[in-house]
Amino acid sequence: MVLELASRMQFLGLALDAFDERNPGGRFFRGRAAAPGFDAVKISISVPTRQVAGHENVVERIRKASTKKTMAQCFTQIWNTGQPKSAQTKIRLSFSTPGSSAQDTFFVGTLSVTTVSPEPTSYDRCILSAIESAAPERLLLERPAQWQDELLVHAAIP
Repeated sequence: MVLELASRMQFLGLALDAFDERNPGGRFFRGRAAAPGFDAVKISISVPTRQVAGHENVVERIRKASTKKTMAQCFTQIWNTGQPKSAQTKIRLSFSTPGSSAQDTFFVGTLSVTTVSPEPTSYDRCILSAIESAAPERLLLERPAQWQDELLVHAAIP
């Protein structure tokens, strides 16, 4: 617990080497606050589990390590302005296979990704961009599908 607290305080400018000095002079916060590295940010993505065509494929791509790394970088960007311990946003995923007919062998599904907030913050927009980059714009399916979900992306410094 102490090590975890010390690592958190390091981002606020705690000089750990001051503890080793003979006479630290009572000043342990000597450095400037620095943004945590993306590897220090814990990203969690909450999304309902659905048994519909295309859903698992889309969610799997969003949960990839490379996407979470980009999301962590979104958090470090906002950390520089207000040093929050956490941030979260809701993103809406809408998927459909428009214009499908019974004669079609394959159905082309399209995904729309939007923020839920009517006034998105820079963090919301950054997360939206990370998801748009990771999620497939189109999916080829064997059956028609239509679904909509909201996912919650939460970032925090543990």
